[in-house]
Amino acid sequence: IMAVTYPMRTGASKNRLLLLLRFDTRAFLACAALFTLMSLVSVHAEVGGSWATACLALAYKMGVSGDFWLEWQTQITFAVVKLVFMLSSLPFFVFTIGGLSTLFTHTDATAYTRAGRVVNVDPNGLSSYLAWLKQDVLGVYGKFAKELSDPSRFPPRAMHKLRWALKDGEDCLVSAWGRPATAVRVTRAKKVEIDQVLSKVVTKEAASPELYAFCFPDRVIVEEYKRRIIEERVTAQPATIEAQQQVSTTI
Repeated sequence: IMAVTYPMRTGASKNRLLLLLRFDTRAFLACAALFTLMSLVSVHAEVGGSWATACLALAYKMGVSGDFWLEWQTQITFAVVKLVFMLSSLPFFVFTIGGLSTLFTHTDATAYTRAGRVVNVDPNGLSSYLAWLKQDVLGVYGKFAKELSDPSRFPPRAMHKLRWALKDGEDCLVSAWGRPATAVRVTRAKKVEIDQVLSKVVTKEAASPELYAFCFPDRVIVEEYKRRIIEERVTAQPATIEAQQQVSTTI
């Protein structure tokens, strides 16, 4: 609830939804006042006398007899005021034209922090990393839960250190946004720190190839690329030597 109401409580002057709602409300009230004024002029022309008498007659016809809403003067007045209200949305018509709608209304994706602050979405940030680590890697129902529970390959002390780092990351995620100016830098540094702890626990020697690739896909890709480069060089060396020998023989 705090996150949902945060923009309304602290950023009402900049929230586009509230600004649009405020504009529509003011336009509606202005049109309602215009409708009442035009109806009053019509009733005054009909009954004559003072404006006070016209006001009483209008109130009686609106609230008591109900004949006011069926008269042709009322229908015409309502049609005119309705047209004025529709024209009040003319400045926003540009937002309904094809690509202009995307051009003028597009914004970067945003999300709410736990404190209700609006920030840019960071799918590779600390929050997403901790959720992945907690649910997909260390989760009880995770794919590698059985493998990680093997004490001969993953000592309890190392696993405890990893879980402590996870808890420390969650605490950092809460406290870092107390200072928004440094929050991104602090959370990224904490993510690197936790990733280093994970790399000391899930090693190539202890983990299965599937678990290692799941935890460090970037490293696997880099290692595979380096391996292919080495293989290509080894394959190219005999051909180079043979070509040099042929050149020497020809000379």
